[in-house]
Amino acid sequence: MIHLDSHPTAELSTPYDVFEGWVAHASEGPLDLRLAGVPLGVSKVARPDLGQGGIGFRAYVDLTRLDAKALNAPLPLIAEVDGNPAGALEVTIAPDLADTVAAARSAKLRKRDWLVHHLRHWQSREAGVEKDEALVFPQAGFSTPLPPFGAVNMLDPAYGFSGKLADKADGVSDHPYPSLLETQLAAARDEDFMALDFGAGFKRIERPGVIYMEIFDYPSTDLLTVGQALPFADNTFDMVLTLAVLEHVDDPFTCAKEIVRVLKPGGLLFSGIPFMQPEHGYPDHYFNMTRSGHRRLYGAEIEVIEHIVDDHQHPFRSLQWILRSYMQGLPEDARPEFAEMSVRDILTSRYWKARQQPFVKDLSETAQFELASATTLIGRKRG
Repeated sequence: MIHLDSHPTAELSTPYDVFEGWVAHASEGPLDLRLAGVPLGVSKVARPDLGQGGIGFRAYVDLTRLDAKALNAPLPLIAEVDGNPAGALEVTIAPDLADTVAAARSAKLRKRDWLVHHLRHWQSREAGVEKDEALVFPQAGFSTPLPPFGAVNMLDPAYGFSGKLADKADGVSDHPYPSLLETQLAAARDEDFMALDFGAGFKRIERPGVIYMEIFDYPSTDLLTVGQALPFADNTFDMVLTLAVLEHVDDPFTCAKEIVRVLKPGGLLFSGIPFMQPEHGYPDHYFNMTRSGHRRLYGAEIEVIEHIVDDHQHPFRSLQWILRSYMQGLPEDARPEFAEMSVRDILTSRYWKARQQPFVKDLSETAQFELASATTLIGRKRG
């Protein structure tokens, strides 16, 4: 039997998704999942709560790989352990999903074509040549396959990343765009507009004008590369956005120089970097930044239009995060006493409801910047 903890109603509504759950099976052998006959990328997940009676899993779903006809009916999800049947489940789909997936497939192909014409080798800066279903850079002696699905892999092996999700230890990096960024993207109506999402993580929806760049091959990823050596010519993108990424790179200044280099004169930078956040994330967590450090990162080439604490970056979220982590770090028998302390209301309040309360919304600007979970910098490249 298959249990989907992540989808209690077993319904899909976006082109890309992730299944998290477990299969009732005593064997520890290899687990395979197929959705409508298409194999899913599966990682086993430790589930001590299951004992010896189940196998925890995480499986990434790319519906653009399915035949369009398959999206007209519920999708069979089949599990096998050691090559033997281990369960089945029928996954329902949202009424308009077929159209959404068709649009996503079209956008993905357009972005793939755009990349083929705009990628440059990180050392020789030469353009690639299509040959035998690969993109070849003769001067650099480098080539990368151009499969019908999946990201274009421009990873430099020297940085030690394979791109494979099996190498990722901490689950799914899955964050929606803040409303301010969605507004900025909606205003970019030029059909030639292209943005780079620097460290996009896993995205559930497709955006035709945004290249999803990552070091892991999520279903939504367009390009595998590292931020220290972006494979693009100078002045390529109309916008670069980087959200909660630069604290996880070992050389944010080099990455920032690369971001500025590939941004067109007059192009928009949307940069979100944590300040008051506990250690977190993968492959590591190196640098949080004050507001001054955030500005210093990009140097004089970026004119700061606005520097704010966005709604989702409010210090109240930092307080909750820090206090929750503190409580979770205590022995179980010490937690009740800590929870009864005067911070209890903070620990139990939901931010999106509490933000209208005076103790959140009336916090001074000075205190917000002093304690902010993160800050957002919006700038324009001088030209």
